[in-house]
Parts: sequence; C-alpha cells; structure tokens
Amino acid sequence: MALVRPFIYSVCDREYQARYAKAFLRSARHYGHEAKVFCRDDITVTSKDDMAFFVFWRYELLPELLKTYPHVLLVDVDSVFQGPALVDDRYDVGIFFRNMEKDAEKDAGNRTKTLGGVFYCSQKAMPYADYLSMKMAAAEHVWYADQRVLYEVFCEIGDQYRVKHFGNDFIDWHFPTDAPIYTAKGNRKSELDFLKKKREWDRR
Repeated sequence: MALVRPFIYSVCDREYQARYAKAFLRSARHYGHEAKVFCRDDITVTSKDDMAFFVFWRYELLPELLKTYPHVLLVDVDSVFQGPALVDDRYDVGIFFRNMEKDAEKDAGNRTKTLGGVFYCSQKAMPYADYLSMKMAAAEHVWYADQRVLYEVFCEIGDQYRVKHFGNDFIDWHFPTDAPIYTAKGNRKSELDFLKKKREWDRR
C-alpha cells in the first residue's frame, strides 16, 4: 500500500479568509501538503444562497486543479490539520458517506447522504471530476443541494472507480480526535476546543 499526500484546497469569501484561512494553510503546510485557499472578494456571504455559491464553485475548480496536481483533496476552510491527510493510492475518489441512522442533520426535513466538507479525486478519475463539475454547474445553487449532486454522481458512475469511504478517522468534528482533519461543522465554529486549536496555528 502506498500513501499519497494530496494537494489541499478550499474556497471562501473575504470574511472567512480573514477568519480561517491562516490556520487552515499553516496547519496543512506544516504536515507537508501544498495548499491553497481560493477567495472571491466580490461576494460576501450574507445568506444561505451566498453560501451555496461557494459550495458549488469549489467543485467547478476541481478539473483544472487536477491538470496540475495528481491528487487533490477538497476540505472546508474552517478546519485545522492535526497530521498529514494521506490517502491510499489505490483509490481514485474519496467521499464521506453519512451514517443515516446516527446523523441527525437535516435540511428542510430531508437528509443528505454525503458530507460536503471533504472530497478526494486523483488524475485517474479525471472523467469523474469533469462530470461532477458539469453537474454542479448545471444544478440549482441552493444550500445543501451540492451534497445531493455529489451523491447522485456517485450513484451514476461511482461503480467505474475505486471509491474510498472516508470516516471520522479521517475528518472529525468532535474533540478530542486523532483524525488528521479537525473541522468546525455547523455551530462548532464557536466551540472553545476548535477556537483554541485555530488560535495555536494563527499565532505561529
């Protein structure tokens, strides 16, 4: 088994860049990853519709990034790294599938089957990235709909690729955790454990 150290990226508006990008980038680079946060200064998030723009846009960047980097990992910007986020190179794609029995998150009463905060793709799955990007661009840009598109694309063409099912041993929002990615899912952005971790990297 060989492990790869993917290029890591995220997207955000100016406010989130100021609040989270420094810790995100410093922690990722500390563990040997190339990393970048793409920011749109012309869009300020004031509603869920604004937020929806960014969650769709991040997937639309994927095919172009794969032309430069053989392995790419998308992670929410309100995350810090606790170790290298390595992926077995046997896999072409990596998705976090929700545990539908335990995950109580809902959007207007409908559960989504994937978590959008992390997604992995390799150059071997460039057609997957192209198709996913196309579907994201064509979809109605409303909050949470990106996660449904992500699952729909997996159902349509996922059987043509080796798909890694990420779990909480890779990305986690509960503290303490040994996962390499500690993310501030939902209202956890204001929890003291996350803020302490973030401040440690902000001050480096």
